[in-house]
Amino acid sequence: MTRRTSPLTASARLMTRLLPLSLAVLLAACGGSSGGSSSPTSTSAISGTAATGNPISSSAMSAVVTLKDSGGKTVTTTTDASGHYSFTPSQISGFTAPFMLEVSYQVGGVSYTLHSAVTAADVASGNATVNITPLTELVVANNIGEYAAEFFATGNFSGKLTAAGLKTSTSAVNAIIAGLVTQLGLSPSPDLLHAGFTANGSGLDSLLDALKISIDPSSGSVSITNTLNGNSVTGTVSNLPATPVSTTGSASASDIQAINFTFQAYAAVIATNPAASSSKVTALFGGTSFLHNGLSLSDFLTNLLDGAGGDSSLTFTDITLLPVPAYATSAVPQASLSSAHLVRFTVLQDKLPIGTEEFVMYKGTGTAGLWIALGNQRKAEVDLQTIAISNLGSTCTGLNLGLFSSNSSLASINYATITGAGLPQDGLLLYKNSQGFFTLAAGGASSYQGTSTVAATHPCTFQNVYATTDNTIASLSLSSDYSIALHSVDNSNNDTTVATYKQRLSALPFTSSQLANGVFPSNVTASSSVISSAAKATPTAVTVNWTAPTVAGELAQYLQIYINGSSQSNAASSNLSPTANKVTLTPPAVAGASSDSTTLVYTDRFLRTINYTPSITNL
Repeated sequence: MTRRTSPLTASARLMTRLLPLSLAVLLAACGGSSGGSSSPTSTSAISGTAATGNPISSSAMSAVVTLKDSGGKTVTTTTDASGHYSFTPSQISGFTAPFMLEVSYQVGGVSYTLHSAVTAADVASGNATVNITPLTELVVANNIGEYAAEFFATGNFSGKLTAAGLKTSTSAVNAIIAGLVTQLGLSPSPDLLHAGFTANGSGLDSLLDALKISIDPSSGSVSITNTLNGNSVTGTVSNLPATPVSTTGSASASDIQAINFTFQAYAAVIATNPAASSSKVTALFGGTSFLHNGLSLSDFLTNLLDGAGGDSSLTFTDITLLPVPAYATSAVPQASLSSAHLVRFTVLQDKLPIGTEEFVMYKGTGTAGLWIALGNQRKAEVDLQTIAISNLGSTCTGLNLGLFSSNSSLASINYATITGAGLPQDGLLLYKNSQGFFTLAAGGASSYQGTSTVAATHPCTFQNVYATTDNTIASLSLSSDYSIALHSVDNSNNDTTVATYKQRLSALPFTSSQLANGVFPSNVTASSSVISSAAKATPTAVTVNWTAPTVAGELAQYLQIYINGSSQSNAASSNLSPTANKVTLTPPAVAGASSDSTTLVYTDRFLRTINYTPSITNL
């Protein structure tokens, strides 16, 4: 993983793509009530716990809980260190049930929301317990048949938020997680909205660490993952997964809690901006056994720590435990192998989700309870990411593929194949071209002809994008792994499989209808001519403005201006804050500047890249 410095550097790729945030998960017991509308009685009060794997506290996560009634009236409160919130009778006096609850909070500076529902009978009961968790988010979304944040914005809750409907949705969610609930020793069929609990990692709260729920606002797709074994099931908010999430091979919930503690220790050490050779850092990693995308520990830590100043911070979320792959077992001390894991996690940096990574980890022998990281034990970095492109009015969507390494580990690799659900039977082929770069081929594995292999046509002028149609997207899978095989071919044409890795999509590509519905930014303008500024011996600063995408959850990442001149070309770029809609930068000096292009790059919480190059003349 590499801290974000410039969007154009190779090192920024190693851990810079993002991250979505999938929604983690939680608990509960049993309850429900009638629907309809009413005003609260004088003794009514509403309280509960907001949590996602950790308590959602106002002090640590800037949490605010908003209650909205069916007439659109709102009241807010905060949460304590345990994630507990409450509304007094006087605060909701005159409000009309049913209500919705929304907790807004930040993880690593990235903003998120979760939702829950309060029926008229909850209000009438007095002192109602209503929790706000990823599970309540899923229950409410299934009950209303749409993304909960959009429904919350309408304020039209009557007729949909009924006790009967919420009970049905709770039962549907419980059917998916029943095996895991049993394995954790919890009471069956918990009431996911109303059961009281403490967010301390024990009892019912262990379910927080054992589930990850992702709901895509652009499509309504749902992915539910058992974080103790990596198995997932998928569906939509209206049609939840038809099969329960598997518990086969599940690890201990205490392991995931301890690994979460270790990642918090990583973040605390990194925040001090130590040198790469600092013992505080090296003690957390596996020394000579460490390997990450072809990098030794020294090179990895140099990229991670020495490439950025002290203003950069990392947060680690969405931890999932997988079996240690066969290619990595020799790196783990044999005495620790039976309890080691391949740990998949998401990284947030400088208020952006930037990538999903994997570390092989085993429990250390020290008393601090920290786990030792050995990197992903891969010889190279393999990209299998989702991208949406709008280039001068043409749009395309698909998978962005790549094979990278920062050292010589790729010298012996000639091509790679990628196979899995929804891909051509012969797989996708990345071959090393005559310049030494890995390029997407027009055909599959059988089309490999060395550097003479025919390259794929690049949709929207983007190299290495496997363009997908709506039919192809429907056949892709978020719940199964894709296989990436690296091949070496010697002078006698002997083909050897050097390594085979597994990778999973974090999100499906946008469909054609989604591309047309607010995915891209728009209305890019500049305060003065970029070309005129670039043509000067000393260019002057220009402010570029734009309208942000309307799809929920998209975050600005960077902007680049490219200038063509009479004898040279050059570019200027700027990292952006996630909510930015303008930036001031100075174009490069380019003699005879004659044309320019501006590219805005967004990411979303599902690690999709949104790349927008508008049709602009002389910006």
